[in-house]
Amino acid sequence: MTQNSYDFNNLIRDVSPVFDVLISQRPSFLKLLGSLETSLNFSTGLPVVKNTKYEWVDEQLTQYSSAIASFDTDGDGTGINVTSTTGFEAGSILRFESSTGASKTEQVRVVSVDSATELTVSRDYGSTTGVTLTVGDVAFLVSTPQNEDAAVGPAILQQGDAIYNYTEIFTEVANLSKTAMALASYDAATSMPSQIMAAMVRLARKIEQAAIFGTRVARTSSLAGTLGGVLYFVSQSGGNIEAAGAAISQALINNVIEDILADGGQMSQPVILCAPNQARKLSALNTAGTNPIVYKDNADRSLGNFTTTFVGDLPIEGSGVIAPIFSALNMAKDQIAILDMSLINIRVLRGLVAEDATTPGTDGQKTKLITELTLEVRNATKAHGVITGLTI
Repeated sequence: MTQNSYDFNNLIRDVSPVFDVLISQRPSFLKLLGSLETSLNFSTGLPVVKNTKYEWVDEQLTQYSSAIASFDTDGDGTGINVTSTTGFEAGSILRFESSTGASKTEQVRVVSVDSATELTVSRDYGSTTGVTLTVGDVAFLVSTPQNEDAAVGPAILQQGDAIYNYTEIFTEVANLSKTAMALASYDAATSMPSQIMAAMVRLARKIEQAAIFGTRVARTSSLAGTLGGVLYFVSQSGGNIEAAGAAISQALINNVIEDILADGGQMSQPVILCAPNQARKLSALNTAGTNPIVYKDNADRSLGNFTTTFVGDLPIEGSGVIAPIFSALNMAKDQIAILDMSLINIRVLRGLVAEDATTPGTDGQKTKLITELTLEVRNATKAHGVITGLTI
C-alpha cells in the first residue's frame, strides 16, 4: 500500500513539517521563532545543535556610554570606575551627564584603561569647566583623536562572549482504545491522525511556555533538565530591565528602546511581547483627548479598536522604532518584553517524530510525539529589554 505524506501509518515518521504548518496557523509565539525545518545548517541540511549544551558567541556590541560606579579617591580625582570600559581607549575624550540626563560642563581625556571597569583620566580637557562627578553620572564617548603619522595603537578587542542554553525533550502521546477506533464519529476524533494533531497542539503549548518562561537547568541522571526561555535571558543582571511599579506607558517602552540602542542594539526586527491585558492597555493609550482614536465611515457598524503596532519616539533614520505588538495568551500579566527577533531562534537537536508506542498485547494504540530542542537568544542583556512590575 502506498504511503502518502499525509498518512501517519509509519512506525517512525518525521512530522516536523506538519507541526510547522500547525504553528503558522495558530496565534502562537512560536511562529516568531522560525520553524523546526528552518532550524538547520543551510549547507548540510543537518541540525546545528550537536550536544545537549548548545553554545553560541554573542557579538561584542559597542556601547555609547557607561555609568560611573565609584572613584579611586573622590569625584574630583583622576581614577574613575565605570560599569564597563568597552569602547573606551587611551586618548578617548569623554563627556558626562547626570543620571537624570542633565549635561555637565567638564570633559576628560582617558590616560589609560586600567581594567574592564577602571579608567585613569586627565581632568578639565580643553579648558572645559571642571565639576565634581558623582556615582550614577554617565560617561559618553565623544571621540578618540589621533596625531599625524601616529603609530598603530592597541586595538579594542571585539571578541564576543560564549553563551549557552540546554536542550529540552518534549513529548506528547496520542492514545486510543481499539473500541474507540472502531466507532464512527462526525469529527474523526476516533482516528489516530486526529488524535496526533490534538497532541501536536498540546505539545506546541508546552514548547511555547518553555520558550517564554523556561529556566536553564542542566540535565543530570536524576533531573530531566530544561531550556532557558526569553525572559530568563533578557532578565539577567546587567540587562535592560525597567522596574515599573506602575501602569504601562509609552514612556516606559521608549525608555527601554533607548537603553537598547545606547548599548549598541539595532532593533532590526523589534517585537513587543505581552499578555492580552497589557495589549488592551496599549490599545487604550491610542487616544485623542479622552476618546479612543476610531475612524468610521457611514457604512461602518463596528464598535471598538485595537492597536497592533507601537511606534517609538526616537527618530532613527527619519522614523521611530516600529514594533509589532504580539499578544501571547500565556505571557506574564505584569511584564512586557521588547525583543529583537532577528537574534532569537529555535534550535533543534532532534526533529519532531511520531513513533508507535503501543505495548504489545494492549487493547489500544499509542503514538508518541517527541522532539529535542533549545532556544538561542543572542545579546540577551544588550539587544533586548523587559519591563517588570506593571500594574495588572
